[in-house]
Amino acid sequence: MRTPQTQKHVGAERCVAQGRAPTVAPIASSCCGRTAPNHTGDWLGTAIVCAAAMLVLGLGTLVYLFDRPSGSAYAIPSAWMAHVPGRSLFGPAGDWLPSFAHAFAFTAFTAVLLPQKWPRYRLAASLWCAIGSGLELGQHPSIAQPLAASLPAWFDSVPVLDHLGRYWLQGSFAVNDLAAVAAGCVTSVLAVMAIEARRAHRPGTYGSAVG
Repeated sequence: MRTPQTQKHVGAERCVAQGRAPTVAPIASSCCGRTAPNHTGDWLGTAIVCAAAMLVLGLGTLVYLFDRPSGSAYAIPSAWMAHVPGRSLFGPAGDWLPSFAHAFAFTAFTAVLLPQKWPRYRLAASLWCAIGSGLELGQHPSIAQPLAASLPAWFDSVPVLDHLGRYWLQGSFAVNDLAAVAAGCVTSVLAVMAIEARRAHRPGTYGSAVG
């Protein structure tokens, strides 16, 4: 019967025989360049991703507070909005920045919440690109009215969904917003991958390359 110490030496000898150096992990050892997870999760990496998402989302919120007319944002009370007609804090960027911010933030949140064994980067980006594009396309004058009319009556009793018809009817379609949604999803995935890759190379952390 082999003891753990004997198994460790056997594993090391096997690695040397294969021409590979044994790898020592924080919790367990293995060969072939693989490191065992510590099962605690990289909470700091997740916190950094969420903080970055909140920062970008906050930037998009500022557009509504200072550059959009009162009542144009579903979740922001009209009394908080300080828009002055004829003045613009963000200029032309304010037209598409909220679309970018929403796509970036929700893609990042979704990517860190999905299990690491899933292709979470692709899933998160695809999901929010589809949602953002669908919401924007629904504002096109040629389809806004029939889309709003097709919504089931029970939507009126569900928060967020009760605003969907008015969003399509009162909003304005813009190609720049479609591009901003796609750019936000892609940029978010690249940022999350960069943060997690950087954290994975630090001692005591374990990152997954699945995505």
